[in-house]
Amino acid sequence: MRVGSLGRSSPFLGRPRFLGWAGVCEDASGFALGAGLGLFLGWIAWPLEISEADPSVLERQSQADYALMIAMAYSEDQDLAEAFRRLSHLESEDTAEWFLGITIDAILDKQPSTDVGFMANLARDLGQSSPVLDPYLLQMESEEKR
Repeated sequence: MRVGSLGRSSPFLGRPRFLGWAGVCEDASGFALGAGLGLFLGWIAWPLEISEADPSVLERQSQADYALMIAMAYSEDQDLAEAFRRLSHLESEDTAEWFLGITIDAILDKQPSTDVGFMANLARDLGQSSPVLDPYLLQMESEEKR
């Protein structure tokens, strides 16, 4: 019987045959080798390196975390110009107003009062005010006196 254009019979036309445990072991070892090689190449040999990432591409929660880190740094160095420069990388139209909104969101999300205190202090120094910030500002002032 001649099947196909070359006149050979095809092994795929018949009933599929079971390769046995040897075939299963070959498949599993090939998968394990490929996964291991892929992990090695992805994590060790050529890992993804992100540098000079722009904070404006962060999600809103990550931007809030970034703003908190800026406020904490400001509480240490008291460099308002540097804090404003860092916040301006978030590309909001009114940086100080945006930061006030992030601070109020932190209050509404019931963030730790020390974190909100750092943010409230920076918001005040950026020229922003709100009655909801007053308790946190008083708390920060009383802690500074200690």
